[in-house]
Amino acid sequence: MYDDKKVIMYRDTADEWRAHVLHDNGNILADSSEGYVHLDDLDTQVDELWPHLPVFIKMEDGQLVLRRGSHGKLTMAQFQTFNAARVGIWDAEGESWALTDWTNAMGGECGEAMNVAKKIRRIDTGVGGNTKGEERVALLDDLMFELADTVTYAFCVADFLKLSLEPYVVYKFNEDSEKQGIEVKI
Repeated sequence: MYDDKKVIMYRDTADEWRAHVLHDNGNILADSSEGYVHLDDLDTQVDELWPHLPVFIKMEDGQLVLRRGSHGKLTMAQFQTFNAARVGIWDAEGESWALTDWTNAMGGECGEAMNVAKKIRRIDTGVGGNTKGEERVALLDDLMFELADTVTYAFCVADFLKLSLEPYVVYKFNEDSEKQGIEVKI
């Protein structure tokens, strides 16, 4: 029933996030009625309206990238599988990295996230120093993308080590909750 449809999320000319439901024949069946500053806000709406459809993000170059499949949000295990497949393509093209290459790339992305957070803090406290006149809402999206890059590289490190990151995340989360006397556990 839904195999011939998908949701495409994209940035419009006003740099806001929008979505439409696309039939395999190319016809647009539904459109978001408003633009969203943050991708996460649009994703929440898409999840409520079309939870049964696969969701893709249209990149600036026009390429469609899977955000989640037709059976819900992407799991850690699914993400690690996709990530490993992409790393396999890099390796096949002669881009094989060592452990330190992956961890340094992860650290670099984390540093970029920290730099964006510093700019947000400057805006929040009224301290000067941001040279490009960035707006807070745009910086929040930048921060989320840098964090996504950091997490992606963390999965690359795990894949390089031939380990699954998910059980370590669950264990560490639960251990930290226990240490802090918090009953929230996975």
